[in-house]
Amino acid sequence: MMKTIFSIAFAGVFIVSCNRDRKKETISEYIKYVRRMPAGRSPELITLQEVKVIKGMDSLQWLVADYSKELKSILPVDTVLSNLAKDILYNTQLLNKTNQRLDSLAMIKDRFKGDSFFEPYNKSFVELKNFTEQQLLELKYLQYQLKKYHQDEDEILSHQIDCVYSLNQTATDTTKRTKKQTFFLSPDYKRVQAVH
Repeated sequence: MMKTIFSIAFAGVFIVSCNRDRKKETISEYIKYVRRMPAGRSPELITLQEVKVIKGMDSLQWLVADYSKELKSILPVDTVLSNLAKDILYNTQLLNKTNQRLDSLAMIKDRFKGDSFFEPYNKSFVELKNFTEQQLLELKYLQYQLKKYHQDEDEILSHQIDCVYSLNQTATDTTKRTKKQTFFLSPDYKRVQAVH
């Protein structure tokens, strides 16, 4: 008897969850939150159209094109990855040398107190270190993204949804304000990743 009740309840929840429109729910909840709509009120979703499924290949092409923008032609992915590996190696070596120079300067700084040349000289190496660390982070992140998207070009990263919706400002204000926005939802439609 208990198993039957549990099975019926589970089947009911499963059927309801299958009939849910996750896109509508996610976008509606996002709009309610961003627009600070009171409980019980929801935006009226006039149109909701999935325009594009963004896959790893789309991101890969965009990243490669962005990397190649200063060149006359778009480089192959393998060439971009090879160039990034060389840039990472060069910047790693530069960072190591800069850190060694800073360590050396730290050991002799007491000898140069009051010297007008020493402080700017030391500061230039600190700035070089900070810049090189930032460059390394950016290069490694780009390398990570390219490898990830190149390994699984068919992976769904996002869903582009165009939406037209209307809002009533207050309960007494019957003027509808129509908005058009593009939402980028996660692969499972449960999160808004970006809005344009």
